[in-house]
Amino acid sequence: MSEQETFGIDYRSVDSNEGLQSGACSTFTCCHSGSGTCGNVVVRYKKEPLFRQNITRSACLYLSLFTLGFAKGQIGPSLIDLQIISGVGLTEGAALLTTVYAVYMAGACLGGVIYNKMRRTFILAGSNILLAVATLAIPWCSFYWLMLVAFSLFGLSLGVTDSVASGDLQYTWGKDGRPYMQGMQLLYAIGVTVSPLIAAPFLSSSVPTDFRRNESDIDSFLYTSNETTLSTNLTCFESALHNMSTNVSKSTDHITNEKSQLYLSYMFTTIFSVFACLAFLAFYFRFERQTQDVIPELSVSKDYNTRDLPRSMKCLALGLLVSISGLICCIDDTFLGFLTTFCVKYLKWTKSQGAVLSSASCSIVVVGRILAVVIIQFISPMTLVGFHCFVTMLSFVGLYISAVHVSSMGVYISALGFGFGKSAILPSVFSWIEEIVSPVSGKISAMVFFVITALTAINPVILGNMMENLADIWFALLLLAESIVLLLVYTAAAVLSKYIIAVYGYTYREQEIVIENSPVNQPEVTNKSDHML
Repeated sequence: MSEQETFGIDYRSVDSNEGLQSGACSTFTCCHSGSGTCGNVVVRYKKEPLFRQNITRSACLYLSLFTLGFAKGQIGPSLIDLQIISGVGLTEGAALLTTVYAVYMAGACLGGVIYNKMRRTFILAGSNILLAVATLAIPWCSFYWLMLVAFSLFGLSLGVTDSVASGDLQYTWGKDGRPYMQGMQLLYAIGVTVSPLIAAPFLSSSVPTDFRRNESDIDSFLYTSNETTLSTNLTCFESALHNMSTNVSKSTDHITNEKSQLYLSYMFTTIFSVFACLAFLAFYFRFERQTQDVIPELSVSKDYNTRDLPRSMKCLALGLLVSISGLICCIDDTFLGFLTTFCVKYLKWTKSQGAVLSSASCSIVVVGRILAVVIIQFISPMTLVGFHCFVTMLSFVGLYISAVHVSSMGVYISALGFGFGKSAILPSVFSWIEEIVSPVSGKISAMVFFVITALTAINPVILGNMMENLADIWFALLLLAESIVLLLVYTAAAVLSKYIIAVYGYTYREQEIVIENSPVNQPEVTNKSDHML
């Protein structure tokens, strides 16, 4: 046969309200004149309507996660200004973060509840509009109770977006979602990275008298250089990074009357949120308004086969995998929240040096996720998670040894190593769940982010008490202990997953795909697609 075309399509029907909405084209191979030539993304985008729809939807989800990361990244650097605007001290400022955590968990649960009960396009459009309203209002809340209300809306929108978007992307691509999930978390990391740099020029130089350190327990940069005195003996490298932030000031004994321009910084988040909302609405009118608009060229009929695990086995596997996600995220937030404090109090660094190290560690996350987008296509998520968990543990072993010997170079290397180690774990866990345990649903996604938020809120309190009442070296000791626990939990999850594969197989089974004749005279193609890990 001189020309042969093979189409492999996985398609999951959704609830009755959404009709034919999402699916995943798993393979596309075109062979001409006996020579094998793989169709690239551009060819697939032009020729395969389902693939075109999924790419467009993924782009909307990517924009939404970039906006979410950008919004989170602003809170840490702007916390001082928020205290000034609302006229409160550090205790009340910390309560704003607690409010975000509490409502974030509620938002994640809400997202899981409405995931299959409403059109997810509308859920994400609504959550982005809510985020736009919250970020537009926050810089103008001169009353503390109004600031609490605005932060409640902020946390609610983040929780809903995180749980629904992650589940929806994995749902869209199914077992072929590995690189797309890594890509979405890459966009999130980029948002967290660039946000403090954009916020820095708009921060005021005023510092409350009771402000001691600017710690943020959310995924963001720790730009405590906002409260430091510029040292004349900074190295050229440190000065270059330090100059990214123009908010370098001397500590004062009172709050000046300088007008804050924080609203200009938050306006970026508002604009991104509106764009994300419009993107989802455009997707709805293009693909979802009428069922026949989704895949007008194809008429697909098939039996979508997935295997079910025993309830106890599924709960145990999910518990272990969710624990991995929660542990790595709480380690991450605690590390960023206390790194500068540890460097200043224990290693006798300047605060600007600690801020530079925090920034460098976060930047490595972007590099790690770029690499993961490529690597995940060649190895299993389980293997990738194991490698990164091991790197994480080695990084904290190095951090402890470096702290004992007061080695600045060792601390730098360890912090960068952890930035790489944590980069691919969370998105890979979603792919691991999808391929071995169960298709990722809204409830599973909500459970993951609920546990992440709960552990992230508790861990800094534990470490803060240890550092204050025992010794600062507990920063390295506690994180080392938690990284060992992380590796042990991974080992248990890997052993259980091997058992599940041996006894029950993978989530997706072989299935018959039939593409029938359509109004555009699409030839009938029948293909049996094998599961690909």
